Amino acid sequence: AVLKSYIYRKNMKYLLSGLLFVLSLQLGWGQSPWAQGAGKQYHQLAFNTVLPYSKLFGLESSLDLPRQVSDVTLQYYGELGIGNKLTLGLDVPFKFLKTGDMVDTTLAISFNEAGSLQTFGDIEVFAKYQLLSINGLAFGLLMNVGIPTSSFQAETELKSGFNAWKVRPGLRLGYANSQLYVYGFGSYAWDGEEVFNRIYLGAEIGLRLSEKLIIAAFLSSFQAIEEDGIGLDFNLTGLYIYGQQNN
Repeated sequence: AVLKSYIYRKNMKYLLSGLLFVLSLQLGWGQSPWAQGAGKQYHQLAFNTVLPYSKLFGLESSLDLPRQVSDVTLQYYGELGIGNKLTLGLDVPFKFLKTGDMVDTTLAISFNEAGSLQTFGDIEVFAKYQLLSINGLAFGLLMNVGIPTSSFQAETELKSGFNAWKVRPGLRLGYANSQLYVYGFGSYAWDGEEVFNRIYLGAEIGLRLSEKLIIAAFLSSFQAIEEDGIGLDFNLTGLYIYGQQNN
């Protein structure tokens, strides 16, 4: 209760930088404006990890956690072209979460237990529609629907997602040639369970170094819109907290 009250007063400005970096990578996969084309498919299996951490880093200060936490994700992403302008997609994360050794016994809070959780995160399905494609320039629409398939383990306070239905419509604009591609996106996420809204903005740029090698950089930012009651869901792992802001 002491920790939750403290976080509420701070208006939930604490961020876990590594977790947000992984989240931004996952968001980036489906943001481009280009359609796959009729009958074409794309499949990707990725593995990413947040190195074990015991501190949340914020805009103004940091917050120590009682135990070390690790977050590993095995992620499937797929696209299927339906016609030349419409693409349907699926994003399925499977999480390997763990709380480890106690690192701070002086905190005035109740300690969570050591343990692990292997389960699905929040699965997303989406549709991309390419409105325009002229001389390498593309403009499109995207609609993501998040499905509440994640889990929460009370003893360890490990959490694999927000576990809420989410609708996220957005716009995408991009340009590509044989050596370079760049695109930007903006979207608005509405969470029907917690009445929690966010605005997402981001961009990606990629350079082809050879026929089989592309180097890319991706940047995203999100801002919480509604903050009533934020902080009541805070847990001792820092995973998937409502009201996080990344500016």
